[in-house]
Amino acid sequence: MWPWYSFRQNFLFYLFFLKLTLAQVPVDCCLSVATRPIEKRLVANYRHQVQGQGCAIDATIFLSRGGRTMCAPVNEKWVEDLKRHVDQLRTYCKKQNYVVRSLYSASQQDKLCRCF
Repeated sequence: MWPWYSFRQNFLFYLFFLKLTLAQVPVDCCLSVATRPIEKRLVANYRHQVQGQGCAIDATIFLSRGGRTMCAPVNEKWVEDLKRHVDQLRTYCKKQNYVVRSLYSASQQDKLCRCF
């Protein structure tokens, strides 16, 4: 029979390495941003990048239908218009009950509607 302290030591050992492994998740950051507008028909989703949380600059990261990422400045008018367009498409897709599929490189929160 295994002694109790041996089980506890093994459990703590595995817990320590699990925490160490999960803490080393790399952050994918934009190093520069686009200066010209991105076409609306290409964009499927977006997220924000905040300076100081592992990244050097503030940016809006747009996800294309093909899974590519495009970086844009935060406070530009065309960026706000593009974000509003994506939000309207999401609302429309929810109202129409379209099936939601995720892209190959997208995470669970980056699921998108393919109705547009």
